[in-house]
Amino acid sequence: MVNESAARQQNQFLANLTQAMRATSEVARQASVAECRSSAAALVEQLQARHGIEELRALADADIATIRLQSRAQVEAVRAETERRSTARRDALEHELEEWQASVAREEVAVQERVTAFEAEVARFFERLMAGTDPAAFATLASQIPESPAFDRASLTAVAPPEGDKSAGRGAGPAAMWREDEPETPPDHWWLDSPTAINKRSNH
Repeated sequence: MVNESAARQQNQFLANLTQAMRATSEVARQASVAECRSSAAALVEQLQARHGIEELRALADADIATIRLQSRAQVEAVRAETERRSTARRDALEHELEEWQASVAREEVAVQERVTAFEAEVARFFERLMAGTDPAAFATLASQIPESPAFDRASLTAVAPPEGDKSAGRGAGPAAMWREDEPETPPDHWWLDSPTAINKRSNH
């Protein structure tokens, strides 16, 4: 009986010890899980820290400001180039008008010379005609009265431009000069040259 009682007491002791160890382990498990969750929450809080968001916003604002400044500079450059080329074209037009007027004046002189020459020819003809006394000879000569010359640009004798005028040819005058002066083309992706973009490219 004594042995059985001692055995039961020993079994109860072991059962109580096992239960106490299980309770301690459960407490340790909960504490470990709680510590893990706390550490994870702290890390998430750091990742979502406000100063990180503000830094990104500040960088973006700086880049946008730089882009706008560069855009305004480009617009101003295009405006200045447009004005310069427009002025050059107006100057070229003035020169072209002068050339055109000079060409028309030369053709007018050529026309007037033709008229004068025809009038002189007609005067000489009628002088001969009126000097005759023979009716038959008069009739024959009268049938040979000079005809008026044709007046069209194709029939005009080409009038050479003044000596030293090298701009009479197409494309050789100021109009050709301003066409050759092409504006500069802005580089591709110029708007990416912001502080952040420059730093990223330099790091690569």
